[in-house]
Amino acid sequence: YFVPALAAAAPLFIYRPGHYLKQFHARYTDGDTLDALVEEARAQDWAALHHRKDHQYRLDNPDLPNLAEHMRAAGFATAGFVSSHNVAGRYAFDRGFDHFRFEGSRSFDGTARFWNLGEETTDAVLEWLDSHHRRRFFVWVHYFDPHAPYTPPKRFRRPDDEPIDLSGKTLPPMLRTVEQLRAAIRGYRGNVVYTDSEFGRLIAKLRELGRLDETAVIVTSDHGEGLGDHGVLDHGQNLYDELVRIPLLIRAPGIRGGRRLNGPAQLEDLMPTTLALAGVPVPEGLDGIDLTPWLRAEVEASPRSLVMGRRASFANAPALYYTRRWPEKWIGPLDRSGFAFRLDLDPREAERSPAPPPEVIEKSAAAAARRIRERVLNDESREALEALGYLE
Repeated sequence: YFVPALAAAAPLFIYRPGHYLKQFHARYTDGDTLDALVEEARAQDWAALHHRKDHQYRLDNPDLPNLAEHMRAAGFATAGFVSSHNVAGRYAFDRGFDHFRFEGSRSFDGTARFWNLGEETTDAVLEWLDSHHRRRFFVWVHYFDPHAPYTPPKRFRRPDDEPIDLSGKTLPPMLRTVEQLRAAIRGYRGNVVYTDSEFGRLIAKLRELGRLDETAVIVTSDHGEGLGDHGVLDHGQNLYDELVRIPLLIRAPGIRGGRRLNGPAQLEDLMPTTLALAGVPVPEGLDGIDLTPWLRAEVEASPRSLVMGRRASFANAPALYYTRRWPEKWIGPLDRSGFAFRLDLDPREAERSPAPPPEVIEKSAAAAARRIRERVLNDESREALEALGYLE
């Protein structure tokens, strides 16, 4: 769906990012898997480590590498502006930021203030930039608007007669009619255009302050939406491409624009990539891969060949895993009842063949389980068991 501000401001488009589970924390730790839940996804936005639902790596864990902390240590003014309580300071998303803002003004049920409109977030960012633009700065701006309940501000609502192609879609169980599905898709489109307009305000401010051409701008997302694909309206229930394939747009000094790069990337790659773009040393031991040689056309292909992830248990369903190495993809639990897909022949993932988990998934899950056991023993009785000779 065309978004003009994004298209104009961030002309380098990496076409096939791997999955939505990490942006700014970065370490695999022997192939740990990922949780496709919002808090986990955005936690990995900031650490570049594969996260697991056992919370070995919490944002307040000082052993977890943190992008904002590295930028602050390098002399950057750091600020975070978020639009949802899912990424609020209560979950330690404020770690590494000199200034951090979340002020919820909207709710889903009329009680808790869960989120705020993008314009409220943008207003706060613009005010901060006015007083900090003379310093080197690192700013995280988070918008919640391209999200349920799909009710954009009135001026961004799509026409009721805007055509919506429902080919290949299935009516989600929470909807009663296909017209409701069309209305939800129109609402989502309106939300996207509204968010694009807010992004345009940020770009206009950077241009006004004379900082745009010396600022790296990175735009991405934590997940997509089902909108009727595979019978899902929102997200979190599966690992099909409509949920895990997201945009990554980059505009930065030294990177030629007007290009679309076709290759895999994962969000944990953004920590080392951002540090490299800022001229900040990249710490060792990160899972993420520095993409700058690819962005600068120093190499032809993405340095990443495989993407992988996990969706934690959802509504009493078992955890799901996936791997994606073009053109092949596998989705499934670890009980060998998963399915393989050929994305070049079946881009909508409608045809599937039973297949066991790839070896990389089995190794990753086994490593994660081993570390969970070891950590429990460390906390309880590892020393005693070692003294008795049960552990080495």
